[in-house]
Amino acid sequence: MLTALEKGRKNVAWEQLSSQERTNVAKLETALRAVMQEEDYQSIRSAIDALNQGTMRLAELMMDSAVGAALKGQNMDTADVGEGPESPHPIASAEIER
Repeated sequence: MLTALEKGRKNVAWEQLSSQERTNVAKLETALRAVMQEEDYQSIRSAIDALNQGTMRLAELMMDSAVGAALKGQNMDTADVGEGPESPHPIASAEIER
């Protein structure tokens, strides 16, 4: 978790966080590092979960950035997004009576 956080800090998404969000992440990181010195599994697990929740927006921003970079300059014809979902049944032709 701490390694992922260091990677996140180097990503452009880190700058998109508000100063309050960055401060909160720093507090959660400090709390995790403090409980890591203990041998209380539950305290460590709780601190990891709290940091995970606190960095959720960072992870979302990083994913958005990665997807945006991968698709930059692409359109629906050139982007390799697959065929999309298949219909469970074909669409019937319209029968028009005159």
